[in-house]
Amino acid sequence: MSTENTATVTPIGNESEDVALAKIRRYIKESPQNSRVITFTPEASAQILTEFNIDNRPKKPSKIAEYARDMANGLWAVTGDTIKFSNKMRLRDGQNRLMASVRAGVPFTSHVVFGIPDEAFDVMDRGRNRDPSDILAIAGFADTSNLAAATRWTRMLLTGTVPQRPTFEPKDVLVYLQQNYPDLPPFLTHGRKVSDTPTGMAAAHLYAFSKIDPVDAALFGDAWATGTMNGKFVPLGRLATKLADIKKQSSGRIHDVVRSALIIKAWNLYRANRKGSSKDFEWTTGKDFPVIG
Repeated sequence: MSTENTATVTPIGNESEDVALAKIRRYIKESPQNSRVITFTPEASAQILTEFNIDNRPKKPSKIAEYARDMANGLWAVTGDTIKFSNKMRLRDGQNRLMASVRAGVPFTSHVVFGIPDEAFDVMDRGRNRDPSDILAIAGFADTSNLAAATRWTRMLLTGTVPQRPTFEPKDVLVYLQQNYPDLPPFLTHGRKVSDTPTGMAAAHLYAFSKIDPVDAALFGDAWATGTMNGKFVPLGRLATKLADIKKQSSGRIHDVVRSALIIKAWNLYRANRKGSSKDFEWTTGKDFPVIG
């Protein structure tokens, strides 16, 4: 499949909608060797979105609004940017432009490329648009911003690399989730209920704790989510106090590595059936990172 710019102009406006859509469907199913320049009416855009916009990345409302304004004001121009369809007959790039055409109620013209290998979706426009959240959304997951964060934190916690704060390629985050941590998504439920820690981070810590003791992790998670801080859960009260103190001293910001260390300290005290003291929650970057016990 070639992406050369030897284009065949196919203006939908000069054809009936049925004929034009039939032509586009044929290109999607039987990919031409070269790109095409196609004018999409709002009706054609809507139909293509209905038929071929499957497991795409999340739509971007601000971009749709911006594109729709430009189209409505006659400011949209044909550039080298392409609308892309994969060899599995999926729209892989261009949903925001097509949605903008529907919103504006005006046609727009674009280069279109067909037959791109579906497995290449994770590198298309990656530096500009696709991040781990997008990749997970395309793969069919929900709440992907929090899930991507949870996957990253899980990887760091279980590989002992939290202090280094590594970054991961978007495609690697998907691999980790699917192959290493397929049972991670349900932990977002508790993570969302924790008020003093970002959802993804909270979910990842509970997931890591469950690998030590699933029953204790469930009890700890319930107490953390409901704000239970008495009895065996006194360490959670000390954690909340420490996080609040750090926020006051640092304009509301808490270093994520520090937060992670303090969460682990609370878990370890809980597991040891100790209430702990304020001294147990003294930790700064540069010190040995606590091991989940």
